[in-house]
Amino acid sequence: MVAPSPPPATFTSISAGEDWEHGIPVGTGRVGALLHGAPGEHRVDLTHEEFFLPVNPRGPAPDLRSRLPGMRQAMMEGDAARAGDLLAAAAAEHSPDGSLIWTDPFVPAARLTITDPEAAPVPGSRRRHVDLSTGVAEISWEDARRGRQTLRMQPHHGQQSVLLTLSSQASGELGLRLSEGGGDSSTEGPAAQMRSHVFLDEGQARLRVGAERTAHETAETTVGPLPEAERHGDGAVVARLPLRPGVETVLRLHVTVEGAPAHDPLLGANASCLSTPREVLAARSRFSLGVRHEAAEHSWTDRSTEELLAAARQGEPAAEDALVELVYAASRHTIISSTGVLPPNLTGLWQGTRSPAWSGDYTLNGNVTLGATASMISTGMPELRWSLLRLISRHLPDFRENARRVLGAEGLLLPARLSTHGHSTHFSVEFPHLFWIGCGPWVLRQGWDLFSATGDTTLLPWLWSFAQEVMRCCETAVHHHDGTVHLVPSYSPENTPHRAPNPLAVDATSDIAAIRDAAVVATRIGRLVGDETHARRWARLRESLPAPMLTPAGALAEWAHPGFPDEPHHRHASHLYAFGAEGDEAFDTPQMRAAALTTVRQRLTYRESDPPESMQMAFGLCELGVVAARLGEAELALRIVHTLAQQHWHPSMMSTHDPSSILNADASGGFPAVVAAMLLTSRPGQAVLLPALPQRWSTGAVSGLCGPEGLILEELAWDPGHARATLRRRPGSQAAWTSRWLEFTAGTGWRHADGAPSRTVELGEEPLTLELRRG
Repeated sequence: MVAPSPPPATFTSISAGEDWEHGIPVGTGRVGALLHGAPGEHRVDLTHEEFFLPVNPRGPAPDLRSRLPGMRQAMMEGDAARAGDLLAAAAAEHSPDGSLIWTDPFVPAARLTITDPEAAPVPGSRRRHVDLSTGVAEISWEDARRGRQTLRMQPHHGQQSVLLTLSSQASGELGLRLSEGGGDSSTEGPAAQMRSHVFLDEGQARLRVGAERTAHETAETTVGPLPEAERHGDGAVVARLPLRPGVETVLRLHVTVEGAPAHDPLLGANASCLSTPREVLAARSRFSLGVRHEAAEHSWTDRSTEELLAAARQGEPAAEDALVELVYAASRHTIISSTGVLPPNLTGLWQGTRSPAWSGDYTLNGNVTLGATASMISTGMPELRWSLLRLISRHLPDFRENARRVLGAEGLLLPARLSTHGHSTHFSVEFPHLFWIGCGPWVLRQGWDLFSATGDTTLLPWLWSFAQEVMRCCETAVHHHDGTVHLVPSYSPENTPHRAPNPLAVDATSDIAAIRDAAVVATRIGRLVGDETHARRWARLRESLPAPMLTPAGALAEWAHPGFPDEPHHRHASHLYAFGAEGDEAFDTPQMRAAALTTVRQRLTYRESDPPESMQMAFGLCELGVVAARLGEAELALRIVHTLAQQHWHPSMMSTHDPSSILNADASGGFPAVVAAMLLTSRPGQAVLLPALPQRWSTGAVSGLCGPEGLILEELAWDPGHARATLRRRPGSQAAWTSRWLEFTAGTGWRHADGAPSRTVELGEEPLTLELRRG
């Protein structure tokens, strides 16, 4: 078997990155630094994972209990317009001015501007270089007067500071300006009691800015003995910084937030994602595609990302493969860099404006679960998943209030979006997010997958409490009509039934699948903690839910009710939930699998059509890719992989929400999950090796993929005729094992070395090697 070439460890960009969306991001997990600009004026926008500006109303969810019976009756009679009118009236009473209430925005705490009035950069000499293992980013250029100039940023993983190093081949002087916010600092809104502090140190020298989160920020600054430092009337601090030839000047950018919410004691103690060195996390999983670098006419190893992206977009096979490798590595780098106490938000950990798209919040109806957190477990970083549970844990009282006020239910109702609070206040008739019940079950699945991958029993007490409250909401929120259980009003994010007046519907398939899944997961957790008192009741709820349906075109229906026809021309595909999880007997049949595949093809056809909105939202593509892979459709999955890699990444190797537009972390979390699903698909007791290997990936290797019950694929290497897999269980994961035996099958075209299509083996913590062959 030919040894594959090593995956990329670094990348180089030659573009300027003059605005913040095209800048180079550096992150510690807690603090982000976004470097952009030009030699005459470099800018570093500094963020903190806790710094969301509380400028929007934050009252409780609307009290819909008096209107809910009327809405339900209207919906069961097929009158979505009347139900929408009732909701519109509630929205008008709820919002102070009748407008949509947004979550509080994620904003930069400060901007450091580095100016050089005498800069004389040599055209074409600028290079931006990033080490994907250490997270260190460096910008260098030739200056006609001072020779080689370098600006380097080094993150302290898990900490609240970034080192900024400047060096020059000749003496000179730079100007420093530390100011509040980013490029647009104006905001309006109510006062708040949170303050961020940004420090910039050089030895005993100090620049300091304090940005209070109020309607009119007042800076609190102190300045040390930097040359000619002074404070301006706008609160900014400016100073002069001398450069000495051959001497590196190191500045520490330190960002803290006072008044941040306290962490749940059950989860706050687990800080392994912050204590694990980032180099270790980066090395956990590597992916490469054979000897293509050496065999190609032009090696892509040392070429710029601009050249690589251009060649891949033109269809050059070697460039396409090289780009897939790089995007896999760079995506994991982005997620590591932006995961701290909290998970990555919509922009990861970086922001350059105080008016971010969609508030830069945590959008839970797909962006977080199918995007930011999607590959944490599958590519060997399960400890990062704790960040999502920490976020959820701090808002439990709000979720209980949502259930009471919106649905007249008990337990927990999670909102579709959140940042500084968990109230279901972001809704309208066009986006009735508060009727999406599936969020709690989806987070429960995310928590269960973390336990199953690690066997970490410290998670069980919190998970058991959460599971009971999630299931209690599901039990008390359903509507009994003519002896049948329904979910009404029901919402399938963010779609509207064909030709319907609004998205309100009955029996969203996504919620049916999520609740069915939650009932199984909750029962498992109860068994582990020795409490099965709820199991029968949850099983009855599961079986009482409507069965999934097919559309006339043979696709999976998005609503399991005949009164709500499908609308396949949409970027979401929430109803594929069951096909991205571990499996469900109601969906895991040949007919339903074929329907799911038809759905994937429909959605992909729409995405590749002309409407400008069709290619929005990268995480929707990621979901289609994972489902295609789990269904064994290798070429379809590859088509999605190439679309993502070629259209949703800047040369800075930061991903975007739309093709080449709107900095966004979703694809960075989702892309590796698609690749991982093409190479390993697993569920309790079963695993499929190479389930969706494309024909053109004839040689390659991957390491560190993970699955349930502590499964670790240490390494999988393949060539045109053979494959070898080394597997084991994660040490200390025994609590998650249901059996020591696992059944391994191989994807289409592969068999075990003895010719058998499957093989059941006893797998423990010691490595076990399996051999596969073509045919």
